[in-house]
Amino acid sequence: MNKTNNNKNTALVIGFLLCVALFLYYPVFFADYVWDDTLLFVDNAALVDAPFSWEILSQPVLPGTSYFRPLIFLTWYAEFAVFGRNPFVSHLINFVILFINAVLVFVLTFLLANSLQKLRPIKLASIASILYLIHPALIESTAWVSGRFDQLTTTFVLLSCVLFVRYTKGAQTFSL
Repeated sequence: MNKTNNNKNTALVIGFLLCVALFLYYPVFFADYVWDDTLLFVDNAALVDAPFSWEILSQPVLPGTSYFRPLIFLTWYAEFAVFGRNPFVSHLINFVILFINAVLVFVLTFLLANSLQKLRPIKLASIASILYLIHPALIESTAWVSGRFDQLTTTFVLLSCVLFVRYTKGAQTFSL
């Protein structure tokens, strides 16, 4: 199969993944903030009203804990500065991160299948990314805005795996 067909098939698969993800997660867009969201940012006036500072980013996730998550607080601060506290926007951002992760699973599987000279690497990558999207463990981190911790961790792990496989000996080039 030539590169043009691969690119066309890849675009079709990514479009299909988006349709599957939207079908599965559509109700999430209309949910409210839940569980720890209230403690972490709904009742946290600093994330919405205070001027940007390192103190906002470096605060403990919950009082009395030592969790240090500045990237998450930065995403919330930026989101609230631009859109205010809006559950639809928060859930949409989590959905976008989930979809990026599904695409990264596709790319990683494609690269691995290609470097191992497996037949039909796009088919294997499609199956892997669909399984990723429909896995029930991901519902909570997508529906729960505070689950962004887990989602962004997954994003960086998958991205580092893709880069590792892409730039090690024997990895084939992947282009969309």
